Amino acid sequence: MECREYLEVVEFYNREAELLDNWRYKEWLNLLTEDVEYTFYTRQNINADSPEDQIGSPLIMDDRFLLEKRVNRLYSEYAWAEIPRSMTRHFVTNVRVANRAEGQMRTLSNVLFYRHRHDNPYHEFLSYERRDLLRREGGELRIARREIIPDTNVILVDYLSTLY
Repeated sequence: MECREYLEVVEFYNREAELLDNWRYKEWLNLLTEDVEYTFYTRQNINADSPEDQIGSPLIMDDRFLLEKRVNRLYSEYAWAEIPRSMTRHFVTNVRVANRAEGQMRTLSNVLFYRHRHDNPYHEFLSYERRDLLRREGGELRIARREIIPDTNVILVDYLSTLY
């Protein structure tokens, strides 16, 4: 892999984190392909031969249509869990390109997600791995598939209304 391509992936994830952390979800939708698959899994607390065996059932399984609905709801008066809006930070680290094929690449990254609400004295942290399929469309990278796998089998956040 060329250094330039790797830096492009890292910059893509930095830009994505900036959009998510600044409540620019409608712009974030532009980073997705039309056929995107977005899945947030549970993790099973079992002794397994491989990490793959610890992946549980999906908590969220969205396509483009459902992600657009989720984003539009966040901007409405019906997003009660986000009144007032959460302050978030996505710390994306350990970015790896697992393999490449013509016009697309599989990437792995680790994320530490932080959330705080002004009306809540507690701070929430969620650590997880992301497995993405990035596809080049019109010269730009887009997310074609995202799998989110938490590092714990118990999700200690009040709600899953924001995007990960």
